[in-house]
Amino acid sequence: MRTVISSRSRLLAALALTCVIAPLTLANTATLDDYQHRVTAAATLVDELRDAGEDESNPQPENFITTNLTRVRQMLPAKETVTLDGLSVPIDNSWLHEELSAYEKASLTTKRSESLARMAERLHAIDERIQEIHRRNTVSTDKDAEKGRLAGRGEAQGAHGRLAEAEAHGLSRHGCAQSGA
Repeated sequence: MRTVISSRSRLLAALALTCVIAPLTLANTATLDDYQHRVTAAATLVDELRDAGEDESNPQPENFITTNLTRVRQMLPAKETVTLDGLSVPIDNSWLHEELSAYEKASLTTKRSESLARMAERLHAIDERIQEIHRRNTVSTDKDAEKGRLAGRGEAQGAHGRLAEAEAHGLSRHGCAQSGA
């Protein structure tokens, strides 16, 4: 009898743990659009932090800065997963958390300003890269629709032409990986 109770207890404990962990796992998965929105917001916030440090009319710049550093950390966790075309892509934002910590430890205004400039530059670059991915996906979708339209009207090229188009399409979709960007 004791073995049965022990097994049930373990099963219930495992089920309870799964119920607690599963939503946390799902919460760390975002779409590319959601991730881009948060990257854009974080970049804007870092730009505002740069301005706040230089704005002498702000009576409590440290309060503003501390609050918003916390917001940036919350917007972009150190590790998360983004879904892209049905694939789960691990994202490593630990560089940002390290830079935020370095900013907080820096005592010189110039070091802090340089740190914020590095963060802003990198966040803007990530945002631009995501925009490129969206543009490439839009172009690919448009090309696929055009190919379907041509094939439907009987104007499609021969097998060799279609193969060349498919190879070019594949290269344009995956150019990032091949160019090393």
